[in-house]
Amino acid sequence: MFKIFKKLKKNTELPSIYYELKAAENAEDYKLKFPNNNDYKGYDYGEYEYKILTGNIKVEQKNTTELNLALDDYYLKKEDSLKKIDEFFKNHRALETMDGFQYHVFREDYFDENRLSGLATNLLRQARQVETVKFAILLSRYFDLSQKEALIELIYEYGTFPDFTYYSLLVLKPTDLYFAAMEYYKEKPFIHLFQTPLGNYFYDVNTNEIVKIDLKTYEYLNGEVNNETDEIRKKLYDLEMNGYLKKSHVEITKHPLTDILPFYATNKI
Repeated sequence: MFKIFKKLKKNTELPSIYYELKAAENAEDYKLKFPNNNDYKGYDYGEYEYKILTGNIKVEQKNTTELNLALDDYYLKKEDSLKKIDEFFKNHRALETMDGFQYHVFREDYFDENRLSGLATNLLRQARQVETVKFAILLSRYFDLSQKEALIELIYEYGTFPDFTYYSLLVLKPTDLYFAAMEYYKEKPFIHLFQTPLGNYFYDVNTNEIVKIDLKTYEYLNGEVNNETDEIRKKLYDLEMNGYLKKSHVEITKHPLTDILPFYATNKI
């Protein structure tokens, strides 16, 4: 695992997500706050992206005038530009802004890959909104990421959290790190976590079942806490014994007799 969360400045405001990841790296019992700080209402913890992948919903593009103005401010080196971008993503999803962003940026004379990669890096380190981080990761599709080692490492590490895995794999696919990332992310259970007003759940992909779990187990599986207590360890063991939380991905399903069907057919059995 890369150790990329380095020195951080003190900040009395809500800590950036980058700051929280650094704190969690240094203290096993640190509880991540960012999964619960996202102000965007609706799907949470990767549920939105999962529904896109399964074809249940389509991405609806939104008006990005406010975002475009904030991007202009960034190129003009205005001090509050990053904060404005972060504020925009309190109420907007990253995937719903990409068409408007592309139209605005690529028609301007000031488009520059280095400035765009600088914007992505700054947002990944300073963002307080989950959707801002997603947007910053997506920006990496518009320049040669292979020449930005520090940025690649940031994106790689963010991908270990369910909120960002979809985006990290999307932009890492053209790089040499893609397959390493796939293997690294596979080490985690092949599940999809989500919450409703009635409780905490995970969708187990391999068994195609939704399982209700308690809050402590949910927080542990979601990476909000790193400390695996005896109580959590027992609950995880029970789930594994019931066939859940497998780390391998089902690639093909077939009947046990499939391979010898030609024999049965030839011999008319």
